[in-house]
Amino acid sequence: MQSLPITQEQIQIVRTSFEKVAASRLPTGKLFYDRLFELAPQTKALFVNTEIEAQGDKLVRMIGVAVGALSQPDALIPVLVGLGERHLNYGVTDEMYNPGGEALIWTLRYVLGAEFTKEVQEAWLSVYSLMVQVILDAAHQAQ
Repeated sequence: MQSLPITQEQIQIVRTSFEKVAASRLPTGKLFYDRLFELAPQTKALFVNTEIEAQGDKLVRMIGVAVGALSQPDALIPVLVGLGERHLNYGVTDEMYNPGGEALIWTLRYVLGAEFTKEVQEAWLSVYSLMVQVILDAAHQAQ
């Protein structure tokens, strides 16, 4: 079984904070995409024929699957590889992942409010960096 370069403590922090985000009555996915489009307007063209609220719901569900599998890299990595291949087909470029990370952190900070501590931010940044690296590796291999 593979291991991921994140700690069990980081995994627990991400899981606990995501449970709060998922339970929030705020439209988390839409908040993310609204912020992404502010940070990287060129990404909006990828969603021209997409209902953003529905896409936001899919995003939150996908993050939930990934967060749930953080302790099971053998299950998580194939999901991320598939996501990388799909993102490539959608036209997502390497440069779009940094604004995606910024939008994610902004969204988490917005939804969690005072519960978004430095430790929460660091844990999410570690997890996001790891996931993006797997996604980018898969997209590059598929090219």
